[in-house]
Amino acid sequence: MELDTQLMSPAAGGGRRTQLWKRFKKQKVLHVFVGLGMIFLLIFSYTPMFGILMAFKDYSISNGIKGIFTSEWVGLRYFDEFIHDYQFATIVRNTLVLSFLKVIFAFPAPILLAIMLNEVKNMAFKRFVQTISYLPHFISWVVVVGVSYAFLSADVGMVNRALIEAGFIDKPLNILTSPNYFWGLAVGSAIWKEMGWWTIIFLAAITAYKPALGLIQTQPDSKEKTIKTKIDEMIKNEKVKIYLASSEEEAVAKYENMVKTAENMGLQELVDWANETYRKKKDLFE
Repeated sequence: MELDTQLMSPAAGGGRRTQLWKRFKKQKVLHVFVGLGMIFLLIFSYTPMFGILMAFKDYSISNGIKGIFTSEWVGLRYFDEFIHDYQFATIVRNTLVLSFLKVIFAFPAPILLAIMLNEVKNMAFKRFVQTISYLPHFISWVVVVGVSYAFLSADVGMVNRALIEAGFIDKPLNILTSPNYFWGLAVGSAIWKEMGWWTIIFLAAITAYKPALGLIQTQPDSKEKTIKTKIDEMIKNEKVKIYLASSEEEAVAKYENMVKTAENMGLQELVDWANETYRKKKDLFE
């Protein structure tokens, strides 16, 4: 009872707060890191969620941030307009087809590259390929579009110029504006941009798993290893005994003893060794 009174007293509560404050001061660096992470999430993850309201309101950008909360509520009007739009079917089809193509082509690409890089023995070349392949990951899609325009544009594109000068085509190809090239261009640019980055992840997984896999494959069971070692020693000892026999009768006796032992143990390998050794020794006597 007296102990409960002490724990419930203000002095005990003050001591607990003192210990908590000391622990907080001791871990202040960690708390700073956690605080910065929480601020980042609040600003860039939770605050933008208010923008979802614009999908259900008659919002105009001229109203600014205040208009997100003061604009007239229109419910699902914009969703209804989108579903009944004449391009709705095309948009849904392109979305589904591009997702399917990326699963088929973009997903296996980094896995295959990681497997190939894992087999490369030249470390300098391996690092060079890794660096070149993952750098596009840090390029924004705006820059990717600019690079695509510089290479594939019908007016100034390097690819069209090279094809025309080589005589493969007579006039430039509208690669960026033609629907026939859209799916391939979208999937190809996604592979080029993200393949190297995902390769690093898959390569790290392969590198970490390979030693364990090799250990499992190369190291025999301890019991089997012990048995095999004993068999090898027995073969070696019996083989020496037969070779050291001074007469044919002694060699035959040792041979028969070796075969009998092997048959009792069910070791066909030992029987084969006995036959081979006795045959060679018999040739010497003859």
